[in-house]
Amino acid sequence: MNGTSISGSGVVFSRGLADTANFVPLTDYRIVAGIKKVRASIAMTAETGSIQIAPAYRTAETRLATPDGAVKLGALAYLGADGFQYATAFDDLVNAIGDKQLIQFGILAKQDADGGIQACQASVTVDFHSV
Repeated sequence: MNGTSISGSGVVFSRGLADTANFVPLTDYRIVAGIKKVRASIAMTAETGSIQIAPAYRTAETRLATPDGAVKLGALAYLGADGFQYATAFDDLVNAIGDKQLIQFGILAKQDADGGIQACQASVTVDFHSV
């Protein structure tokens, strides 16, 4: 699985609250088997207001099961303006994933102050490392 990646893009929106991030999936579910470490890069364009985004994932037992809560990937700060953010280190997901069967990647979106819902066009690219 080394050297493979998955990506997705779409419109991402916040919930109108500064302290509540909204997970917007940008990829389909992927089977967890073989995924040990990941690193994610994101891009944002056409942002409105004060939206901030970060790469994230969520896991599930099956496609029909309610997914677990989203988890932010990496230690980088939220991206708050049009541009790119590249992760340089891989995040170890072995313990975080546990016995889940599926993983889905996307964006956590929030804003720096309460107000109306904010939006942007965002993309995420996730690189896989199986060692």
